[in-house]
Amino acid sequence: MTGWETRNGKVHAPGRCESRVVITKAQINAYARSLRESVRAELVALRAEARAEVNRTAGWCHCPWSQTAPNAHSGPCQRYHPTDDEDDAHYATVRRIDYALDEVLWRALDLHREPVGQLELFAAL
Repeated sequence: MTGWETRNGKVHAPGRCESRVVITKAQINAYARSLRESVRAELVALRAEARAEVNRTAGWCHCPWSQTAPNAHSGPCQRYHPTDDEDDAHYATVRRIDYALDEVLWRALDLHREPVGQLELFAAL
C-alpha cells in the first residue's frame, strides 16, 4: 500500500480505494505506550524539534514582491523573506529531523534486525 488517509479518527489504507487496513487512534496510542521509554523520549523530542522549526519559519514568505509592489496601489510585501542561506539551513534541519525520525521508527518497529532463517529456504538451490 502506498497511501493512507484519516477519516473519523481512524487511519485508512490505501487512501483512495476500499480500505484494507484501518487503525484507530486508541490502537496507535496503545502501541506507543508499549515502546521502550528511550524510544518514546526520542520521538517526543523529535516532534518538539519539528514543531519548533515549523513555528520558527511560519512567517516566512517566498513571494516575488519583497522589494517591489505587486501593483500600483500597494507596497512591497511586509512579511519576512529568508535569504538563500536561511532557506538552505531550514531545509537541512527538516531533512535531518526526517532522517532521525525514520531511524527511530525503524528501531521502534525492529526493522533493522536481520530475519532469522529467511535465506535457508534457498540453501538447496
